[in-house]
Amino acid sequence: MSHRTAIASYLGVGTAFALYTLDEVLDLRQWRVACHRVSAPNLKSPVALSLSARTRPPPIGAMDWPAGRVLLQLALEGDGTTALSPIPARGATVLEIGSGIGTAAIGLALALQAERAEEHGAAEASSASSAPTAIVATDICSDSLANLAANALSHGLRVAGEGEQPPDGSIGVARWDASAADAARSLPLVAPSRLTHVLGADVVYSGGAAGVGEECGGEFVATLRALLEAQPQLQADDAASARPSLRLPRA
Repeated sequence: MSHRTAIASYLGVGTAFALYTLDEVLDLRQWRVACHRVSAPNLKSPVALSLSARTRPPPIGAMDWPAGRVLLQLALEGDGTTALSPIPARGATVLEIGSGIGTAAIGLALALQAERAEEHGAAEASSASSAPTAIVATDICSDSLANLAANALSHGLRVAGEGEQPPDGSIGVARWDASAADAARSLPLVAPSRLTHVLGADVVYSGGAAGVGEECGGEFVATLRALLEAQPQLQADDAASARPSLRLPRA
């Protein structure tokens, strides 16, 4: 290797390291586009997601966390080991806790929309018992929710905010702290008795819904219990939880 080549290589590495350091210190690359292709047995072709996400926190909810992608696949395919059925394109009302950038909520809405577009039979589609599935995406971070709503709109979805009634087939976006005391009573956009599914990924962690044990007050567990009491047939799953031993407290 010639001296010139060695010097050029050294300068190149040094420049790259300097740019990386500046980016970390000054937060130059604040946002990126997280791309996902969603496939499921009921989809004839994959659904493409392009979501705006932070390169680093804060806010932590605006990051593209892998658990959201896992949760989306779980919602579409179900889980035979836990008797969790795939979420249907019609007749369901889904609540997601800790929705972040919307990977699960938006991906699910688009996938179910694609399923409905492939349906045949106008009578079935128009029946009251088969209304399009509604999805309510919640988070405790207002900045993350604003980004989620923008992501949903960029994919052509109708978005209902706080104080609005989400129409069937749309996505509702609202701030909600599932670990707050008596949180079930303040659930926005939808009555607990209407829920059919509750989903969450990475919501049980220090700084999130950490108070799951009795020693911490158990507010998150109390919220799940209240939702189950309001709708005993509720299906719920917490994907990639930091506390895999957590079990839903059925009354």
